[in-house]
Amino acid sequence: MNEAIPPVPVDDHVFSEWHLERPDVAKQVRSRVITTVPKPDDDRAAFDVAMTEVVAVLKK
Repeated sequence: MNEAIPPVPVDDHVFSEWHLERPDVAKQVRSRVITTVPKPDDDRAAFDVAMTEVVAVLKK
């Protein structure tokens, strides 16, 4: 059983205010580690795709 849960941001801090001494690490975290889920009212199709991906990872 996979015990890793992908981090989901609760606000935009990691994308707007979070800065590291190594910008390359911050870029990798933002683009590859943290998952974003759009608000369903803003883009239902993108929300459905993102949630399907999250559920698939959780089922592993």
